[in-house]
Amino acid sequence: MGLDVLVVDSCTERRGTYVKRLAALGWSVQSTGSAVEALRLLAEGGPALVLTYSSVDGHSFHEFAEAIKRVRPEAELVVYFDPARPGGPKGLDDPYVDDWFPSWDAGAMAASLVGRLSGKASA
Repeated sequence: MGLDVLVVDSCTERRGTYVKRLAALGWSVQSTGSAVEALRLLAEGGPALVLTYSSVDGHSFHEFAEAIKRVRPEAELVVYFDPARPGGPKGLDDPYVDDWFPSWDAGAMAASLVGRLSGKASA
């Protein structure tokens, strides 16, 4: 099952890795390194599934997550983080985030998203 996803990450290498992994699964992938560009794409009807890193180009993560839900209330926001990063991810209890995954676990993330979104489609 191919899904439409927007990958948002200011790290070109990490963003490219996710784009390749998800495209290999047959997903339709758009990507950007900018929170501002991501919000523009969402406002223009871009994918309602947003995959982003836990820090976004100089923006407060909470504000970015809130803006996503304001621009696209139905958006699924999934955040990946580096579990080795000192202090760990911030905002794991953020009310705007639908799911969290360690950045090295793209396979589990993809399987979970496919299962969850397939369930919504059949409900």
